[in-house]
Amino acid sequence: KCGKGVCKLIYMKMLNKFESPLTELVRKWQKYFPDITEQILSSCFVSLYEITPCSHTQHFQFKLMHRILATNEKLHMFNIVESDLCEFCMEEIETLNHIFLECEAIKPFWKDIQFWIAQKLNVNISVELISIMLGIDYGNDQVMKIICKIYLAAKQYVYKCRCTKQFPSISNCVSYKKTIKQIEKCFSKFKDIWSQILL
Repeated sequence: KCGKGVCKLIYMKMLNKFESPLTELVRKWQKYFPDITEQILSSCFVSLYEITPCSHTQHFQFKLMHRILATNEKLHMFNIVESDLCEFCMEEIETLNHIFLECEAIKPFWKDIQFWIAQKLNVNISVELISIMLGIDYGNDQVMKIICKIYLAAKQYVYKCRCTKQFPSISNCVSYKKTIKQIEKCFSKFKDIWSQILL
């Protein structure tokens, strides 16, 4: 028979051995972005649902943030595809960071997006790689909210191109964003966000 409080003490020690899912996720991201913290990642999750009401887009970013989007690296590991090489460059192993940030075939696309944003919104921005992957903490800034929405749609478009084995282009990405705008028109709260950009 346990003494008073001993069972509770054992239970608490067992609980402390298990990490929260957020802590584990932070550790995964710290391999690529050492400065990330639970607070930063938590704010990225919160802002995701404020940026877009589109459940398909939310689901995409949720999977990206959890690092569970399918890449050739993982698909090859499970013998689903023959090669683990990137669908765009066919030179490097296709990881999430490679597809969205490191691939030499994708870098010009991100420069085009940055130029397009500067042209449409009349702002010069320098977006960090972590912001492209996880989202930008925009606070109350409407311009940054729009930029975050653009990067989210662009990431989704890049992944769609990867799945269809096409190279991303700025003109097709803008068309893709217009499709997302039509979806979001259903939600009155977000009606005007895209109208400032896609006229």
